[in-house]
Amino acid sequence: MEAQAKTSGHKSETRGLTLFTRSSKVTHFVDALPGDEVETMPIMMAESCRYDETGKKIVICNLEKVLVYELEEDRLLTTIEETGIVALDFSPGEGRYVVGLKKIPLKDKASDIPNIYVWDALTGDKVFDFVDRKINSSNWPALSWTRNEDGFFRKINDHLFYFSITEPQEKPIAVKSDRLVNFALSR
Repeated sequence: MEAQAKTSGHKSETRGLTLFTRSSKVTHFVDALPGDEVETMPIMMAESCRYDETGKKIVICNLEKVLVYELEEDRLLTTIEETGIVALDFSPGEGRYVVGLKKIPLKDKASDIPNIYVWDALTGDKVFDFVDRKINSSNWPALSWTRNEDGFFRKINDHLFYFSITEPQEKPIAVKSDRLVNFALSR
């Protein structure tokens, strides 16, 4: 179902507004100013949604699938058929990648079922998936991206890992540091 909006004819520079109602319906308003009469249709029942940094794309998920919309032309870019996603993020800049956090049932917590996914935002192709049981929606987003979106860093215990998207490796590059508490990337 595509997002639909009608306004009273005013144009604005706003990128959009996303509302969560008590029924978890997500609605995206296009070019609406405060006070405009806006007719909307829910995009879908949503667990989570996130705009990219440019405000040109939005990713929305429920427990059954992930949808990526291009907002300027009001069209669906891709549907990702992955169940259980509860939190989302885009890579910075152009938002070439979508990151999803999957809720793992308690009975499967000790398994090696991936709970972090990285997909291409245009095609929906999975780029990475991995297990990190310490990540949840309270310490989300989980990845620190490079400026040009060619890879990302993850801190796991006392290791800092680099995952390259443009030059995938069998194992990520790891740096060990005793008592590593946190890290930051300059932009």
